[in-house]
Amino acid sequence: MANNEQNFCHALRNCIVDGVRIRRSSWEGTPCFVMLAKDVAVAIGENEFVDMGQAIICRTGTGSFVPWIPTQSDLLADDWQWLCNGSWVPCESEASAAIEFACCEECG
Repeated sequence: MANNEQNFCHALRNCIVDGVRIRRSSWEGTPCFVMLAKDVAVAIGENEFVDMGQAIICRTGTGSFVPWIPTQSDLLADDWQWLCNGSWVPCESEASAAIEFACCEECG
């Protein structure tokens, strides 16, 4: 693993918890990304819903959203990116967290 802060822990702590979309650079060319969904409700019958609270979800290659659990590869990867102003940029360092957050506020 490279000695940088493009790891999942950094992406989770500094981006996804603030509502920012993240992805692996290896997902480039696909519409896939991961995000935190808040106030998730699941239909379990006609007019019957269960409140699921928050969930990490993934946009799939077909454009649908599904619950997401990171693989060991995802957890150990150091190529995480976040979406800002329509571009995917590396999740780089703690020092850039304030800049990221300001951008995340716009783009989240």
